[in-house]
Amino acid sequence: MSGAAVRWTVVDWPATEVSARLATHDAVICAAPLHATDAEVARVLPVLCTRERDRFAGYTNDVVARRFAMGRALLREIVGCALGIAPDAVTLHEGVHGKPVLAGALMSRPLWFSVAHCEDLLLVALSRTSDVGVDLERARSIEQWERVADRVLAP
Repeated sequence: MSGAAVRWTVVDWPATEVSARLATHDAVICAAPLHATDAEVARVLPVLCTRERDRFAGYTNDVVARRFAMGRALLREIVGCALGIAPDAVTLHEGVHGKPVLAGALMSRPLWFSVAHCEDLLLVALSRTSDVGVDLERARSIEQWERVADRVLAP
């Protein structure tokens, strides 16, 4: 990095100011819950593309299926908000390693995003200036943390 400060912010979804925040920040990270009722899942299914609805229907674990449906629908809502378009107008395809990327005419729009989820939490990082990445993991204790630190951290 060139040494310039990176301006970023985190917002809890739903947040209608995503587009405005992208105008004043290099990156915006949206956090959203993935837990959902039957009614909420039914409400978002029409936003998903046929391939995503088929994938949802193929899950044998109800919790995983719900998280997938909500995650893809929320991704479309968040990206749609950033682009100023309806969620069902957000066209996605799977890029390298299955990462969702903008498809069709949206590929020319200056918006990069990254998605991460863990259990019932979704993070979507967005940027209009450069590629962006986000990761999320469950916090867990490491019994032998000092040994790990000695191996991976500089003295």
